[in-house]
Amino acid sequence: MRKIMTVLLSALLCAGMAIPFASCHQAADTPTAIEQGETKEAKLLYLEIAKQPDKTVYAPGERFDAKGLEVTAVYDDGTIEEKVPFTVTSSAFQYYTKGATITYKNKVLTIPVQINLEGNREEYDVKNMEQIENSPLAGKTYYFLGSSVTYGEGAEGQSMADFLAKKHGCTAIKNAVSGTTLMVYGKDSYVTRLNADLESGKIPEKLDGFICQLSTNDKSKKDKFGEVTADDVRSPSAFDTATTFGAIEYIVATIQNEYDCPVIFYTNSYFKDANYPKMIEGLDAIQKKYHIEVLDLYRDEAFNDISKEDYARYMRDDIHPMKLGYRDWWLPAFEKILIDLL
Repeated sequence: MRKIMTVLLSALLCAGMAIPFASCHQAADTPTAIEQGETKEAKLLYLEIAKQPDKTVYAPGERFDAKGLEVTAVYDDGTIEEKVPFTVTSSAFQYYTKGATITYKNKVLTIPVQINLEGNREEYDVKNMEQIENSPLAGKTYYFLGSSVTYGEGAEGQSMADFLAKKHGCTAIKNAVSGTTLMVYGKDSYVTRLNADLESGKIPEKLDGFICQLSTNDKSKKDKFGEVTADDVRSPSAFDTATTFGAIEYIVATIQNEYDCPVIFYTNSYFKDANYPKMIEGLDAIQKKYHIEVLDLYRDEAFNDISKEDYARYMRDDIHPMKLGYRDWWLPAFEKILIDLL
């Protein structure tokens, strides 16, 4: 009897307080919240490609085109969501790009792409370059100092220096190591390698031209560009070769002291960068001081005025030409300045 009264009293108290009875006393067989109709939110497990994009083969420099791509989201409760509204993350493709990235609800999926390096086909190889007869450059000797662009990093080790030598029957001594800087920074800087070649006698006593690359590797070290010295400072020992401009002055002064030949610095073709133009401005001051030659491909609007299709065939990425780029785009500019200097 006491037990029955206790239960009735509890019920009355809950009713008076406007609280559901189940909140005060839940019997063993009362349904849980989930059983009463609430559902647990499904968890997204992964994304998968339902339909490949229309375009899967790209040239260097192109960007991902998602047209035709359909993506499905798969959840842990077996639910499949079709044609999800993904977002694309993709910069301009480089020769090493494996794919573009898409995102949906914090899940990421890589869409594979193929980069077409048409410009490095064997038919564009240096060995297939025909030598012209009676070239004004025949028998001349040129020394090229540089890094990956002079080496031919994007063209299987072939650059304009190799094409020049084969086409004109001249000698091109190529001292080029990828990833190196003009400034003394690491063991293989331009200054270090030039000094080694001078000491070893690798450079012949007579040169018809000294050609040096304005390295794109220095641009990432803008705090080490340095300053161009006053006009009366000419001794190689006076320059701070741990800076870009100091290294350039050292190289120019050293070659002008050792050789009676034109000194030519060349820039890259145009690519978007905040620091490289500042390096070219410093080179302008050095050109004025020493009266050297500058083959400025970067600021040459006519030179850079080519179609997107040609650019894709010429360049492996925005820094490095492929064989066809060296042969058909860059080589004529070098031929012209060297012939003009004669």
